[in-house]
Amino acid sequence: DLPGCGDSDPLPEEHTVTAYTAWLERFRAALGLERLVLTSVATGAPITIRYALAHPDRVTGLIFHLPMLGRGAVPWQARPLIAYALRVPPLRALVDTLRRTPGVLDRIIETEPPNAVPELAARDIAHKRQGDLRAAGDLLHDLMLMDSRRELARLRVPMLFLAAEHDAYSPLSLLENLTRRRPERRAR
Repeated sequence: DLPGCGDSDPLPEEHTVTAYTAWLERFRAALGLERLVLTSVATGAPITIRYALAHPDRVTGLIFHLPMLGRGAVPWQARPLIAYALRVPPLRALVDTLRRTPGVLDRIIETEPPNAVPELAARDIAHKRQGDLRAAGDLLHDLMLMDSRRELARLRVPMLFLAAEHDAYSPLSLLENLTRRRPERRAR
């Protein structure tokens, strides 16, 4: 897990894409790994993109699953709410209560085929129940103020995009534009 997610302790600083990128480099160095293929799900995409830009000699490829690339994925009217809502303590307390209430996340997150793999959906629900909501709020705030597509365009490593046709945060048309006429990038 990233710090502040699942059972991992939060970062001592604010949870931003830059802070997670620095943490990832410390983690890589601690393991003694030389070169990486990074994979990410949803909001992890900007972290892997930023890491690959900062450490091009360390990354040999990127795999994105349903990538959420920042503000471009969310209508502009909703961005302030998403960016700032979880930073407001009373709203964070309400969301915290709701996500720990039995059945709420089960109604929000699809758990049945063909739209979900039941085991992965169950793990996602458990992960969200354990997560540090302050860390999630910090990261969402940062993501809604940035757009990773510009950084992504500068990368020259092989990339694989795994996406669902109807994903609201990474519509297939967006991913097709990112991979069109780029043989090192492929959408599946």
